[in-house]
Amino acid sequence: MPESVQSLPAELTAQQREHFIRLWIQIQPALMGFIHGLVRDYHQAEDIMQNVAIKMMEKFRDFDTTRPFLPWAIGFAKNEILMQRRKFQRHPLLFCDDLIDMLGESYIEIAEEESEHNIALRQCLEKLHGRNRQLVILRYWQHLKPMEIAKRLGLKSGAVRIALMRIRQILQRCIYRTLQEQIEFQRG
Repeated sequence: MPESVQSLPAELTAQQREHFIRLWIQIQPALMGFIHGLVRDYHQAEDIMQNVAIKMMEKFRDFDTTRPFLPWAIGFAKNEILMQRRKFQRHPLLFCDDLIDMLGESYIEIAEEESEHNIALRQCLEKLHGRNRQLVILRYWQHLKPMEIAKRLGLKSGAVRIALMRIRQILQRCIYRTLQEQIEFQRG
């Protein structure tokens, strides 16, 4: 078991620890991107990330599980960045306090939109069947070029390019419809 998992506060139940770890793993890349975007020094950013994890673990009992985890984490990160900024004035950060707050809010909005977009894309990809699905897998999962796909499937490379363009258009329309349906559903 990783050391960070073993060091979770003892007052958390096994179920709470597991829940925290699952949520932490999901948001870790986005949170790290946010921190690295505001802190120049790689090692300082890593230290901030670790401190955020520790503080979030300590406060996890207070977390409202009906709310998104990433905004909660970004709040901890902003506080930790500001604290580090005051502590290490000789290694200045790129931004002032107000700008850090604004960037944090914007980052949350972008991350939530990105997440909704990825979910819609996944749903639309699941709707692809037959040759369309095969072309997408070969092109985007196996990273084959259209010419390689054409050779493998016995097609002309121009036909593969046109098919991929049409599939991208189908996916784009599907994603748009899916996101619109979500917006309408949320409006009630």
